[in-house]
Amino acid sequence: MIRRWLQAGRGRTLSTLVVSAGTFAAIIYGWGRIEIAPKPLECLQKVAFVAAAFSVTAYNLRTRVIDLILKHEGSPERARKLSVTARNCGKKLTNLVLLFTLAALLLGSAGFIAESWPAAKWFTATTVAIFAGSCVQFFYILFAFERLERFVLNEAEFKAGDSEVKRLGL
Repeated sequence: MIRRWLQAGRGRTLSTLVVSAGTFAAIIYGWGRIEIAPKPLECLQKVAFVAAAFSVTAYNLRTRVIDLILKHEGSPERARKLSVTARNCGKKLTNLVLLFTLAALLLGSAGFIAESWPAAKWFTATTVAIFAGSCVQFFYILFAFERLERFVLNEAEFKAGDSEVKRLGL
């Protein structure tokens, strides 16, 4: 039930906003009160590599969607449904690549900011909130991609069964 809910994208925007706002608020509130890391801005640079890796993974998923479409053979109606799903998935993956790339750039630039700068905590909170929101979006996209794969695999299974019935003359 939860899997289908995630695959359908229900609550995606709300979840993203809640996680991003919660992360932002936690950093603003905890800045200077709680020492999570000795040098938080330097730690952000390390997270930039993770964000860049997620960006590359999202791009690879985007190319995988195109591969699935190109290899699909089926009825025009099923192909249309698959194309609509793939277009939506492609748009979301493109947005995700852009979000993770932006997060990686911001996180990577954090090491050039002095922690004593008055806006350092706001920069950190904003940057980590963008990264956290991107992670939520990535989580939802993985489930949407699973739905797309299931659609393609079901179609292939149906086609294989149909060709077997034709071969046997039933």
